[in-house]
Amino acid sequence: GILVGIDVQLYYAARLAVPLVFAHAAIRAMLERGLLRNWLRLLLWTALGLAVAFLPMGAFYLAHPAAFAQRTDAVALFSGSAPVRKAIIHDYGHAGWPEILGRQVQRVILGFLAIGDRSEQYGAATPLLDPVTAALLPAACALALARLRHSQWLLCALWAAITLTLGGVLTTTQPDSPRLL
Repeated sequence: GILVGIDVQLYYAARLAVPLVFAHAAIRAMLERGLLRNWLRLLLWTALGLAVAFLPMGAFYLAHPAAFAQRTDAVALFSGSAPVRKAIIHDYGHAGWPEILGRQVQRVILGFLAIGDRSEQYGAATPLLDPVTAALLPAACALALARLRHSQWLLCALWAAITLTLGGVLTTTQPDSPRLL
């Protein structure tokens, strides 16, 4: 909990650790009988550690609420901010949300396989995966899905799904490697 609380203070994308930790615990509790009862004390200590570590920034964000969402407002598709609207119109014209989201999924996937990074930090014109890794990715995904009942595989699958969704599909200017990796 303390590490996640500190993590949240370091960089916007680190906020993905909070839903990751709690989603992993919730899914494991649903899959494994008795686990929640055994983990209840651990989850409470984790939540307490998160709260204590986040307290300094939490106090700042209470005094300056716009600062907490500043980066999210600048990149999240549904924020409605002027930079996001401009990016959506630039990339998709006046398409509807289903088409935009479908094309976002396509861009995220193609960023790993074909079209390369569009981030302002790196902007590499090469795909995020080399050809050998890209060729092995479907088998790795199938293996992970087949082993979701194992905690370590579940954690990796959740990490990938949350990152690709919240850091990829639901943000502008994809593919953007700092938000995807």
